[in-house]
Amino acid sequence: MADRIAMIAVCIVEDYLAWCGNRVLFRPPELPLRLALAYLYMIAGDDPRVGPKTREPFDELWREMMRGLDSERHFDGYVRSTMATACYRKIRRMVRLPETREIEDAIARMRKVGRKDG
Repeated sequence: MADRIAMIAVCIVEDYLAWCGNRVLFRPPELPLRLALAYLYMIAGDDPRVGPKTREPFDELWREMMRGLDSERHFDGYVRSTMATACYRKIRRMVRLPETREIEDAIARMRKVGRKDG
């Protein structure tokens, strides 16, 4: 099974992804996201689809999160969310945490344990 710390890092990135396209809930990136991305980069390997390990999806995800939402552009939140999600999927492949039912269920269990109501 996947590294527990990697799964926690994935949860952190997913939380920021959920906020990144929403004007009301948007939170600028903070230390937890930076640490999660740094850890995921450290354990990343070559991407089977793209090739050798690269920082590009990590840097691009960070840039999308840092970019403020443009109130003049109607679909800016959607574009940011789409770009960030594409980077996130590349990162998941690089850290060998594919979006499989088994791994998604394990992440969901981790989230439930972390909640007071779970």
